Amino acid sequence: MARYLTVHVIACVTRQNLKRLADRLREDSEVRLVRLVADTLEGAMIGEFESPSGDVLRAYLARQQVQAERILRAELEFP
Repeated sequence: MARYLTVHVIACVTRQNLKRLADRLREDSEVRLVRLVADTLEGAMIGEFESPSGDVLRAYLARQQVQAERILRAELEFP
């Protein structure tokens, strides 16, 4: 599966609600949440997902009512 990074604006979201969101996003079998990283002071969140395609990920996020500012396919990775 391809890996994708998503960028989200989060305003006034508590740590508890971010944890609930991460738990909810992990329930799907077609799209796999690898990790969520958030900065509540800046109001930003980055998600890392594995998905069959970008379209599948977009549809999944729409069903979860999570709006992404950007969705990037991670084609290259340099440790």
